[in-house]
Amino acid sequence: MSLDEPSGRSAPWAVPILVAACLGTGIGMGVVEGFVGQWINLLILFPALIGLAVGAAATGAVDVGRMRAPLLAGLIAFGGGAVGQITTHGMEYARFRRTIEAAMAEDPATAGATVEEALEAETGRRGFLAYLTIAAEKGITITRVAQSSRGPAFTGMGVWGFWGFEVLIAAAVAAWMSVTRAKEPFCESCDAWYDKDDTIAVGDPDKQSWAPLVAAADTGDWAPALVALGPPGPNGASVVHLLRCATCTNHRPVVVVMVVSAKGGQKEHARVQIAWESAVALMRTALIRAEAARVTQAVRRE
Repeated sequence: MSLDEPSGRSAPWAVPILVAACLGTGIGMGVVEGFVGQWINLLILFPALIGLAVGAAATGAVDVGRMRAPLLAGLIAFGGGAVGQITTHGMEYARFRRTIEAAMAEDPATAGATVEEALEAETGRRGFLAYLTIAAEKGITITRVAQSSRGPAFTGMGVWGFWGFEVLIAAAVAAWMSVTRAKEPFCESCDAWYDKDDTIAVGDPDKQSWAPLVAAADTGDWAPALVALGPPGPNGASVVHLLRCATCTNHRPVVVVMVVSAKGGQKEHARVQIAWESAVALMRTALIRAEAARVTQAVRRE
């Protein structure tokens, strides 16, 4: 039984809040990166940090606005991440203008116009695009810090492609985080996100062990599925969660199977919705199984 599609609804103020959060965070992070970039450039890491920051802000805004429109949330966050990364180049352009105007030692009132004329004569463009053209022609050299050596250099279209890749990273990370949150289960009756997360069972991490539990979402025959789950293995465990609204019964709880490795990593492998009555049956069956296991262990110790 697949997960229901998000309703697409949201609070009246959801979109303005999300736009403000994404753009504000993106521009702020872009300014910080542009400032720090005077001394150090971590290349791909900086765009990823911008994406994470915008994504975190978007997630909070989605929560506040109760937005259940993943595509819209993703597009807005994507734009915020892209604007953030572009802002870093805007900071570089501002420093470039200040440096050139100061070096010309002309009247400040006319220095700006003189710089624009020089940029147009050099590149055929003015302003920000002219600066990007010059920067692309100058190129980017990747430095291997650990080896203290110079790596590959990019010029021209290679630089434009690299910049585009950086923008894509920042935008994609932000969009992914926003979409993920907007797709989370939501109780339309209570106008709230699911706020109850119960661990139902823990078992073997292999798919063949927890797959019957996922299939039981359609049949409601939980007992044999829980038995098939077995005990945790030496390499990890499967953890079965039940997500639901703690306030009402007018919703469909969600069964989530997470596989946790012995090294501490975890990955979600399944997510299915079930009827409320079926969720109650699952909880009762799991409790009976847990109690039976506890009694068996007590008898063995005696």
